[in-house]
Amino acid sequence: MILVATLFAVGGFLAWLSWTQIARPKVFHLPAYNPPLAAVALAVAVIAALIFCALGPFRRSLMRSVAPVKPPPPWVMGSAGCVWATLWYALVLLAFGIAPQFPPAIAVGASMLVSVAIVLLLPRWAAHPLWGLPHQFATIFGVILGSMLLSFVGFIGGLRTDLYFKIVVDTLALLLLMAFGARLRRT
Repeated sequence: MILVATLFAVGGFLAWLSWTQIARPKVFHLPAYNPPLAAVALAVAVIAALIFCALGPFRRSLMRSVAPVKPPPPWVMGSAGCVWATLWYALVLLAFGIAPQFPPAIAVGASMLVSVAIVLLLPRWAAHPLWGLPHQFATIFGVILGSMLLSFVGFIGGLRTDLYFKIVVDTLALLLLMAFGARLRRT
């Protein structure tokens, strides 16, 4: 738990630093963003509340079993994962000002809809006896693919060497994922 908390804190700091202090000025050509103290305090309070709900006395009631629903075929799960990741990344880009004219209420509403869809559907599919490794792999593969594809937006106007590095690393990751998927299929 200490290791996870430490990694979460380091990851949160690095995410803040890279998005608000580096990506905004260098990629999106916007001023660096420093959130108001009240927003930071609210975020910390929400994180603490979620941790308390997950680990505190309420965790048993939150773990109630869900009614299983027959999952779609793995290729549909992969496609859904790709769409979910793409929508999330698009919402992140909106949050960092790529389209300032876009109505914030629509972005927040869309993020809530995506969250509710995932929270309501994924556990029900995963609880069904037909859910297996192919579904898990396809979902994870789709999410990674969606994140990889849309993240190319961040390289528009950037250094070519960064873009080439991303292409090489993403291609290597996809080849390794496909090899792992083929191995899963054989077993």
